[in-house]
Order: sequence, then C-alpha cells, then structure tokens
Amino acid sequence: MILLLIGLPNPDNTFTCTLFTPVDGDHSLTSLDPEVPAHPTSEEISRIHEYFTNNFPDLQKLIPDYDKQFLTNPTSALKQITMKPWNLGGKIVILGDAAHAVVPFYGQGMNCAFEDALVLYELLSQHGDDIEKVFSEFSKMRQPAAEALLKLSNQNYLEMRSHTSKSWFVYKKLVEDALFAWFPSLWKPIYPMVSFSRVPYHQAQKRAEIQDKVLFGAGVTSSAVAIYRWRKILSKL
Repeated sequence: MILLLIGLPNPDNTFTCTLFTPVDGDHSLTSLDPEVPAHPTSEEISRIHEYFTNNFPDLQKLIPDYDKQFLTNPTSALKQITMKPWNLGGKIVILGDAAHAVVPFYGQGMNCAFEDALVLYELLSQHGDDIEKVFSEFSKMRQPAAEALLKLSNQNYLEMRSHTSKSWFVYKKLVEDALFAWFPSLWKPIYPMVSFSRVPYHQAQKRAEIQDKVLFGAGVTSSAVAIYRWRKILSKL
C-alpha cells in the first residue's frame, strides 16, 4: 500500500486526519478534485466514495461525513529542497526552509532551522568580522546535515506507512530501547539522537546505520547458534 492516513490528537479530544498519497497515478487525489469545489457533481462525489471505500473501508464508521470534510479541505503538494553550497562567498547565505525544506514526517523542519540560526550565531561569535569564512564553514557544516534530514524524513514516511504494524519492526524497536536503557553511552537509537541532542543529522544517520548492521549481525549469529544447537539435539534423538 502506498497511502498513509494519520490522525493527530487535538486538545478538544478530536483528531486532525491527513491523507498522504502519490502526486499522480491511480492512488493520487488529483482525479478526485472537483472542477467546482463548492458544487461537486454526483459523479465526483461517487468517485470520492469509491476511493475511500476501496482504500479505507473502516473510515466511514469513524468519520461519517468524510466526503464533506474532504471537499472542504484543500489538497496540496509536499515540497522538499536540497542544494549545495548554501553561500555565495561572504555576500549571501541561506538557511531554514530556503535551504532545506523537507517533508514533515520527522517533525524536524523547524528544529533544523533553529539549529541553523544557532550554528550561524556560534560561528559569528567565533570568527567575528570574517563573514566569508563564517558563511563557508556554515555551509560545509549544515548542508550535509540537512541533506541527511531530507533522507531521514522520507525514510520515516516509509516506516510509518509500511513497517509499524510488522512484528519484526516492533521487536527491533524493543531491542533498541532495551540496549539504550542498559548501555546509554554505547547505544543510541536514532530518534533520541535526532530529537534530543545536537548530534548532526548526518552523523546520527551514519551511527544508526552502523547500529542496524550490528543488530542484524547479532540476530543472524543468534539464529545460527540456535539452529546449530537444535540440530545437535535432534541428532541425539
């Protein structure tokens, strides 16, 4: 399935639901947009019913007026930006969404922009009036981090869409949480590194990839040992 429908809780005990789909193709929302949003035809409403019945059959019970809500809320595209470098000598430097707009699936877009401002402030404090050096170092430091965040955000979309209901994924998260609790200085899951530390995104991504390899290797080794011992037991029967 290439669709993702999420519900985020509100203070008044309601949920705000957002549907993410491809831009084009059979599962996109493009074909569902009525020509005149305020006055959809019966055929256009039927297409909306068919779409949600086929893809989200339980939605009708949870949101009886989903068709009206769909028609009164706009459809818009998600954008992401990556570029290199971020500066033109000592004349211009960009930061925030101008440099690294990302999809919202890691919830780090604003945090990344705040960190841009903090790093730029620290470099200005360190190098003073040498603006060209400040801008150049800022670009070299932050561009790889922002590019990693873009990849992490897209990866987290795949996890939320396809992996969270899989038993292997839940088990992996439980093991990672246990390792983090037992060995906090040695093992750090990627989410705490990204959300609750100043570890640059690209370094957090690289460390997480190494930890995944270690975890996979440990799992394969444990399975091999278990199979070997089981075969020995069977040979004695």
